[in-house]
Amino acid sequence: LQAANVSDKTLCKVISELGKRRHLDKALSVYAWMRSSEGRIPNVFHYNALISACDRRQRWVTALRLLGEMQAKGVEPDTITFSALISACRQGKQWELGRLLLKRMVS
Repeated sequence: LQAANVSDKTLCKVISELGKRRHLDKALSVYAWMRSSEGRIPNVFHYNALISACDRRQRWVTALRLLGEMQAKGVEPDTITFSALISACRQGKQWELGRLLLKRMVS
């Protein structure tokens, strides 16, 4: 990912595809590169792809950390975000946390 002309849409597709293939660490590396690149700001689509990848790898703690990061940067979570978070909590047997996220999603 040395090329500065890679579009944000392409980066989102790369993160999503890595997540589908269960390569969470590589997806997180793309995200880290994106954050460190001048002028690149992750949006809700990037976060959703990452949180979905966390769900696939049963990494609910990482998914929640990403939720905190996105909110700190002013990126509003959407229904897809919450669905992936709730699923990640289910995978990690974090029932109460999943219930709280569901409650937050519908409020």
